Amino acid sequence: MKFTKMQGCGNDYVYVDCFAERVAKPSALARRVADRHHGVGGYGLILIEPSERADVREIYFRVWERGSGETLACGTGAAAVYAGIRMGRLDHEVLAHLAGGDLTLRYEPNGGHILLTGEAMEVFSGEYPT
Repeated sequence: MKFTKMQGCGNDYVYVDCFAERVAKPSALARRVADRHHGVGGYGLILIEPSERADVREIYFRVWERGSGETLACGTGAAAVYAGIRMGRLDHEVLAHLAGGDLTLRYEPNGGHILLTGEAMEVFSGEYPT
């Protein structure tokens, strides 16, 4: 299986281009590749998958964090957009479908930044004793 390892803000992930590769058991693969002693090492595994539209502007973006399974979203994993652009598979602006909702991800080549736009909502509030 071919992969790319990238890091954003110090968080490193293993990315798999599922336009070209197939991953049968992503949870098991995530545990193996994230192992820093016996695998590639990293915080987890990110799969960049084509949408049903098979469009350069729309993808599925699935994330498995080391030790916690599939997650709803991953901000630093947005570097996958850059990986997709580098592989020549994606446009500079992409609609990414994640388990937690949709994000628009835009790569700005002049500054080298990746911008995320999506819905934000409060999921909990409370008080913590000090």
